[in-house]
Amino acid sequence: FNDGYVVLEIVSGPESSLGYPSQLSDEGTIISESKIDARLPAGGRKKIPFEIALPKDILPGNYTLNAYYLTKRAPIKLM
Repeated sequence: FNDGYVVLEIVSGPESSLGYPSQLSDEGTIISESKIDARLPAGGRKKIPFEIALPKDILPGNYTLNAYYLTKRAPIKLM
């Protein structure tokens, strides 16, 4: 996976729209998205520490944090 990355999203919406995997749904609103380099050699492992700052104007409500791994050439579905 020499071109892989992790996508982190904070999604808001009704609880029924925040199911996993959210990347397969068109419901909910993405309020923050970050991409983190996650290239791996064959058989490799990598710890990916991350930090996400919440928007200062965030309102009370239902939110979820989604993380998924993608590559540019061959998307990987995590189930």
